[in-house]
Amino acid sequence: MGFSDITVLLNAINQKTGLITFHGENVEYGFSRGFERRYKSTKEYFEKAVMVNKPIGPISPVWGPIKILKKGEAEGALVGGNLSVLTTLIGTEYEPDWEGRILFWEEFKDTPQDIDFHLTHLRLRGVFDKISAMVIGRLRQCDFPYRLRKSEKTKGPSIRKIVLEICKDYEFPIIMNVPFGHVHPQIVLPIGVRARIDTKESLPFSIVEKAVK
Repeated sequence: MGFSDITVLLNAINQKTGLITFHGENVEYGFSRGFERRYKSTKEYFEKAVMVNKPIGPISPVWGPIKILKKGEAEGALVGGNLSVLTTLIGTEYEPDWEGRILFWEEFKDTPQDIDFHLTHLRLRGVFDKISAMVIGRLRQCDFPYRLRKSEKTKGPSIRKIVLEICKDYEFPIIMNVPFGHVHPQIVLPIGVRARIDTKESLPFSIVEKAVK
């Protein structure tokens, strides 16, 4: 279990072995802070993911409601992690099987331009022709303005607009502001476990398959 750079290991292990891996708190960053009383939902979702042999169930929002970028319903096994790290697996033997998967991603200190590059890379790879849905986590320090020079203050399109433009030719649902990423508190997402999106529901994102026996 871990996140950020650990995205490589989580997806490579799942791809090669079929074992469930967990996108969530890591020892260095998370266990020392994430289980503090003020972040009680982190501990709650950790226990649901690895200590209970039933599905985690609906995911509750933390920083305001989960945002609906594109409506729809979908179900599929989870795959994902940190976006820029995940794209390094493309073209290797560890690249995930994208077919029918729900892709989740988050980012930290990447500019909107960088996120545009990474998503475009996935689109050109044909990933968006295969996935069933997209789930975007909490993006931290990513809303930097486009600047060609220090004196230029004009902002480019928001990340929301970038996502919608890149995904305009696809029908899969997209939700945003789900509580995972470089943040406290954060949920645990089991890679390889089935999840469901239904944007008509008040809690549109649910994990519907158990991760442990």
